[in-house]
Amino acid sequence: MGYEDFVWFIMSEEDKGSDMALDYWFKCCDLDGDGCLRANEMLVSSCIQTFSSASALPSNHNCITAA
Repeated sequence: MGYEDFVWFIMSEEDKGSDMALDYWFKCCDLDGDGCLRANEMLVSSCIQTFSSASALPSNHNCITAA
């Protein structure tokens, strides 16, 4: 992890409710890069903590997608 990646991580960790942080964590949790979080990707504990209360993300039938 380089300095720039570290800064994004710290900023996103400190303010998980911001749009920037939700986008950052969404990309971290979207393991297959399809723009949709499915149950198997949500098994990662930080993903569950970040998105379990993120009502700003619209829910699809089988996944969570970024707004």
